[in-house]
Amino acid sequence: MNFSMHASTSARTVFACWLLAACMRTSRAELDAPTAPSPAPQPQPQIASVEAVTEAPTAAVMAKTAGLYIEDGRFDEALALTVEGLSQFPDDRDLLRAKGAVERRQSHHREAIATYERLLKVSPDDAAAPPILTLLLRQVAEGAPAPEAASFLQRAAELSPSDQPTLAAWCLAAAKARQAENVIAAYNGLDAANQSRPELQRAAADSYLAVKNFTRAVAVLDILLDLPGNRTTAETFVEAASHLPPDEGRAALARAAARHPNNTDLLRATAKLALDRREVWTGLNLLARVLALDPADGDAAGLKAALLADLGCFTLARECLDAHAAAMDAALVKSIRSRTEDARRQWTDIDAAVATEKGPTNVLTLAYGDVRADAAPGSPGLTQADLIRQLDYLKGHNFHFTSEREVAAARRHHDPLPARPVLLLVQGGYASFAQRVLPVLEQYNAPVVLAIPTAQLEGEASIPSENPLMNWDQLRTLGSHPLVTLASQTHDLGARVPVNPQGDLALASVNRRYLAESASYETAQDYLDRVALDLKTAMRIIEARTGRMTDVLIWPEGAFNDVTLHEAQNLDVGMMFARWSPGLRAPPTVYPALDITPGTGLAAFARQVWRWGLPPVSPRRVLKAMPLDLQAVVSGTPSVMLANLADAVERAVSLRVTRVYLTACADDNEDGAADAAYFPNRVLPVKVDLLSHAVHALRQRGLEVHLVMPSIGIQPLKAPDPRLVVMEYHWGRVTPSGPMNPRLSPFDAEACRLIQTLYEDLGAYVDFDGLMIGSDAFLTDAEDAGAAAAALMRERVGIRERNPAVLSPAQQQQRLELKITVLDALAADLCQTAKAFRPNVYGARFIAGAVVNDPEARTEFAQSFSDSLARFDGLWVDVTPERYSVRDADAWIQDLADTVATLPGGREKTMFAFGLLTENSSRWLSRSDWVDRVRDVVERGGRQITYFPDETRKDGLPKPKVVLRVHQEANEAAHAARD
Repeated sequence: MNFSMHASTSARTVFACWLLAACMRTSRAELDAPTAPSPAPQPQPQIASVEAVTEAPTAAVMAKTAGLYIEDGRFDEALALTVEGLSQFPDDRDLLRAKGAVERRQSHHREAIATYERLLKVSPDDAAAPPILTLLLRQVAEGAPAPEAASFLQRAAELSPSDQPTLAAWCLAAAKARQAENVIAAYNGLDAANQSRPELQRAAADSYLAVKNFTRAVAVLDILLDLPGNRTTAETFVEAASHLPPDEGRAALARAAARHPNNTDLLRATAKLALDRREVWTGLNLLARVLALDPADGDAAGLKAALLADLGCFTLARECLDAHAAAMDAALVKSIRSRTEDARRQWTDIDAAVATEKGPTNVLTLAYGDVRADAAPGSPGLTQADLIRQLDYLKGHNFHFTSEREVAAARRHHDPLPARPVLLLVQGGYASFAQRVLPVLEQYNAPVVLAIPTAQLEGEASIPSENPLMNWDQLRTLGSHPLVTLASQTHDLGARVPVNPQGDLALASVNRRYLAESASYETAQDYLDRVALDLKTAMRIIEARTGRMTDVLIWPEGAFNDVTLHEAQNLDVGMMFARWSPGLRAPPTVYPALDITPGTGLAAFARQVWRWGLPPVSPRRVLKAMPLDLQAVVSGTPSVMLANLADAVERAVSLRVTRVYLTACADDNEDGAADAAYFPNRVLPVKVDLLSHAVHALRQRGLEVHLVMPSIGIQPLKAPDPRLVVMEYHWGRVTPSGPMNPRLSPFDAEACRLIQTLYEDLGAYVDFDGLMIGSDAFLTDAEDAGAAAAALMRERVGIRERNPAVLSPAQQQQRLELKITVLDALAADLCQTAKAFRPNVYGARFIAGAVVNDPEARTEFAQSFSDSLARFDGLWVDVTPERYSVRDADAWIQDLADTVATLPGGREKTMFAFGLLTENSSRWLSRSDWVDRVRDVVERGGRQITYFPDETRKDGLPKPKVVLRVHQEANEAAHAARD
């Protein structure tokens, strides 16, 4: 080897060392640093090719040399060197780093990505490569098509799972590429701050919808509802909620409504969903809220008005039309206006038949029960459509719905009520209230008292309801509804209990139980304790279950009496409601309510409304009644008695009468005074306990039952104390009247107490419709001359003489007026005694026909037709001219009917009783005479007729065909009459 060759080798070795030292100045970090704008190239010493340095350079030397090339800005040479090096050392990390760095410098991002991916494959634990690769992937994604960009960003997110900008970019790119799963994955990796970005929320919501994850979609969309201009978002939110399970969807909508109460877009979309689901009432409420926020929304107004018209709420549709017509479509306005006017015209005929200009004289209280969706064939059930027609009629006639609080304040403090106030009650606790009643009331903004029968809801009722009931959760919610006042309907006083030995069942609230095991009745104290416990139980349960106390009570079936009333007042019940009837005399705390019975048409409803609180009018058709004397029934064994009663009931049904006058006491010795009774009592012997069962049997066939009771004509003792009986002055002597028609003195306090005790027991043990004080309530001119009567004469009118013959005409008149007053007062008191147990009882008394027109007859009977007419619910007038020795029977009857018709309430209150036997019972009135007499009365305005006596024997009179013919003639005469 010569010198020159040795020198050359040595030079290469020295240069290689210098090169290595220079390369050491270029760090790995510099090669791997993110690309930044390159500074202006600085003059660098020329670097010879690596081949000039060494024949076999190492990978490290090549990598360092490439780094020097990069530093010198010689990127092509650096890239060539790394490519050459990697061809020899394909997995060298330094060469890969150098290659990646030069590719980045040259903005060859895709190649750089491939290089760094290779580097990570070779060295998975390389800490510097992931952030650089992440940055490269994001840079490439910026200009790439959506699917490719999403792919790059997905890889970037894998490398930097906590990098929020990367995740956000991936979420948006995946959304553009419609990669729902990737959007969701990216969104779920974001922190709370980034998840609140609207564009990312929209992307996530769309993706949740795409994969049918409606729960998450609803949650995200609910947040987006906060943004303005979000109609599409609101519609999407509601659509998503509609796909959730029903309860979950309703809860989501409720939460959104609570968070965004003034979001009209949400309200519109929710209304559309409700209408699509045929939840019309919910949709209407939502449309109303839209219009409250945006009155110019013509679409919402038009839809609401059309829906109301379709439902039959024509007055509400017209109100909506009048308020928003300017914003609505003109054609729609015209159509709805035409429909509402047609509905109003349909009321014209109804209004023409009733006195609509007068109207109710007090608060119109209407009581409803179960309301059905549709009436079943042949069923008289009240439907939602019926309810709408009735409420719409009321609103269209300027009635105003009011609450029980307003009514109570008006009564207690004289606070003013609106004109024609209406208070609504709903009884029974039926599920139909929440389903069908409350939605209608909300449209009319009508407050309601909702009665809760607690035993039914607790599953403790004696007779479970046949109709579905609400549950306590529903009632707890309803308790906070602004239109609803919860009330008690007692616990189980609406149950039926045994009330007589025959096993008949009647309301527990107003009837004593019959205890079969002991063959006795519940005592007065036991009855009182039972009622008190029931009322307390109901109020305690309502408070415990709903968290609300109530001081409002609705009596089951409207039935109450003084006992139940007293116990309710002890519990501080401030307002009670009972069923209205013409005979009801309710105390101030009890408000009468008109039961709206199923099957009531609009015309009948209107008649009831406009006549509320007004005296009854004389009907065109005749009310027909018949007498039934239990004396003809109670013979033989008990089974024979029941068979006789069944025959009597069938006769009453066959005669097509409306009312039966049933005798309550017996006159076994036929002296004109009651000596036994047909019901349990403390005054007279009980002949047979049959009256309650007879009433029940007749009522079961749809007949009213009015009991005929003696007043002073009773014999409680075999040898009555002379101080208690009616006395007469005769030939200078004062002796007991008799032997016929013995009576107790209406002037004697002890005698009156005995009679009232009999009436107390009648009310306690028997449920009935009406009471007629019998014909024994009279005093002749010579009666009453007893000590008590004489004392009252001296006290009231200053008359000391018992002999009426020596009195002056003025004194005789004073004496007569006092006797009339005392008899009327006693009869009225007896009616009130019965009403203490049966408040709905119709109280009437017997009046001799002669006293209507003959002043002298007033002296003979001590009765006054006009005075009694003003005092009682009704009068029973004897139309038997043969009894009064008149010359012209026809003229007498005609005069009597004319006089009755001229007096206020005469036509409506008077029952004309036609005697079919002459005074001495020697002959029956002929059918033709009977027909003529009935016609004379009916043509002059009489609208209630009966007859007496009624024979139940096969050979007796009148025959059924005769009675039916007389009744037919009466109806024909009434129809032809012009009142």
